Amino acid sequence: SASIYRIHDSLKPDSMKELKEKLKGLGYNKKIKNKVKASEVQEILNYFRDTPKEYAANLFILRSMSRAIYGTKDTGHFGLALDYYTHFTSPIRRYPDLIIHRLLDSLIDRKEPIYDQKMLSKISSHCSEKETVSDEIERESMKLERAFVLQRYMGRTMKGIIISIQSFGLFVELIDIYAEGFVPRKKIRGFDESRFSIGQNVTVKISECDIDNRRAAFDLIKIHKH
Repeated sequence: SASIYRIHDSLKPDSMKELKEKLKGLGYNKKIKNKVKASEVQEILNYFRDTPKEYAANLFILRSMSRAIYGTKDTGHFGLALDYYTHFTSPIRRYPDLIIHRLLDSLIDRKEPIYDQKMLSKISSHCSEKETVSDEIERESMKLERAFVLQRYMGRTMKGIIISIQSFGLFVELIDIYAEGFVPRKKIRGFDESRFSIGQNVTVKISECDIDNRRAAFDLIKIHKH
């Protein structure tokens, strides 16, 4: 009978291409298939485990993952390596959980399903859309909280990793507080993109913090060798 499933697709081609480049920058030279399996992703994580590059590898893989959604076709859950997956309870009660409860009750009582395919499809789309909105609100609130944290640490030096290299500077994520900031080109003596690599460890000083725009600027203090 019809049901709601939690669907998680494998990595999209663009995300896969970008991830390959970043992992190569971290020194991972093994061939990665375009249609990667969950077991292969785990193999990559194992490769970097207990190394200085573990944090960067985990971060890049996590950011490359597709968003999980709700749907009526059981196309599988990539992250959990399952062909079929739904959930009926969680630490937070979700509306799809209640739908699954009702469907199970109707099956146990040998009654006709209380939802048809069309209705479940509408519910799935609605829940996925609302989850996207909720996630965006959560991200914004976390950015704001991180901005306040960065403001409290103004002038402090911290370790981070380079997550993006641009002609105008570097984007760095701080390891201890998971906050991101920018090192402008003008603050890097003799700036040359070839000197840096994605995932490289650096030490920076928090020099500026814009609460309203959730942005921070860092000074580059030290470049660590791989």
